[in-house]
Amino acid sequence: MGDVPDEKELYKLVNSPDSLSSLHMQLENYYPRPVCDALFPLYDVPKPGSKDDKPGTYAELYAPIVADAQVPASHRGFAHLLLNPPKVDGTKTMPPGRVHRYRIPWRAKGLDAWLRKEVGVCYSADMQNWMLRVGVRILVSQIRRKRKRSLNLLENFCMVKRLIGATSRTKTVFCGLIRKETFIGTSKILYGKGGWEVWNAMMTAQKQHLEAS
Repeated sequence: MGDVPDEKELYKLVNSPDSLSSLHMQLENYYPRPVCDALFPLYDVPKPGSKDDKPGTYAELYAPIVADAQVPASHRGFAHLLLNPPKVDGTKTMPPGRVHRYRIPWRAKGLDAWLRKEVGVCYSADMQNWMLRVGVRILVSQIRRKRKRSLNLLENFCMVKRLIGATSRTKTVFCGLIRKETFIGTSKILYGKGGWEVWNAMMTAQKQHLEAS
């Protein structure tokens, strides 16, 4: 399961809302209404007419809500289900040493030509590592060098070679481009604040909605 360090920054630039009603609308492009309603209490959504009820607030608020649900919460919850599957005939627990996470913190210099530096390594900014291209201005030779290193690293990781294996604690390998960590049990140190709360809110809302249908 992979991510980038500045996931949320892209969502400030693309279809960001400028009011409470447009915040609802944009979030419902991603998630059903019961899930959106469950997510709102986890964030500082301004009350109508309050001093924070202004356009700039909603872009800043929208970005982490979408990013948290898209990546950290989903990764955490998915890993938890792999390690603690429902008790249903035929399901098996995934060995902890086979559930891994990687992060790509490297940003190609060529991205500066079309994506401002302040967004860092946002959602999709790692695409050049996989596709060897992100627009005609990217420095292909630079990406090719980095891509070769990253894919070799990833191959070793996926093939469970000496790079990393199952351990009793989180183990990190940082090679300047990709960081990889084992996901052990219900560890809460991998994703920071909000992952479990968001996952639980999303799952509970969906379950309650289905039961009420």
